[in-house]
Amino acid sequence: GSDGLAAVSSFQPDLILLDVILPDAIGYELYQKIKEVDQNHAYIVFLTSKDNDEDIVKAFSLGANDYIQKPFHNSVFLSRIQVHLKNKKASDQLRKMNEDLESNMQRLNSMAYRDSLTGLFNRRYVEEQMQAKIKQSDRVAMLMCDVDDFKHVNDYYGHEIGDIVLIGIASIMESAGNQICVTRWGGEEFLILIFHKTKEEVFEISETIRRKVESFAFSSAQTPFHCTISIGLVM
Repeated sequence: GSDGLAAVSSFQPDLILLDVILPDAIGYELYQKIKEVDQNHAYIVFLTSKDNDEDIVKAFSLGANDYIQKPFHNSVFLSRIQVHLKNKKASDQLRKMNEDLESNMQRLNSMAYRDSLTGLFNRRYVEEQMQAKIKQSDRVAMLMCDVDDFKHVNDYYGHEIGDIVLIGIASIMESAGNQICVTRWGGEEFLILIFHKTKEEVFEISETIRRKVESFAFSSAQTPFHCTISIGLVM
């Protein structure tokens, strides 16, 4: 039993033949330990001389894929094993398809709910995903933030520098603390949701963001410049 358990951990087999009576273990107990270390979703077939109904029911109730009694006919035994291996292959393919599908769904959700420039959540995320959390929260603050004279930044320094400014400000906002959801609402506007904070704590967070943005030095053609933001706050 101990050797078999070690082999499962290192080898990660597709199929395991497991006796009920082993020199150092009971097969049913070993089955549970195997499941804890098995990363390959191996099919497990009990192979034993125990033939009473209670043992058969116990094996299947644990989740065993089959229960083969000794003595057995070799060709019948082989055909059942081959069927299980085919099923295991099909199960692996289905699992891989599901994992790929989940990954693709996550990627699509990310594209749907993330702003491509800043990486922040977008307006759609707030409208479709945050409504319930907002309604359930005992205390939530909403901060609408606007970059002052952003048109001047784009016109004077160029849109590429303007994008850098938005990315930098987004980063400052995201680092403002926990229980915060920062979204790019549109253009140079940001919406920040802050949960479970007092009015005084929210005001301090908003002032920290405002001061950090104001003091942050952006650069264009090695010439530093600063931006400011205006914030409207409601609890």
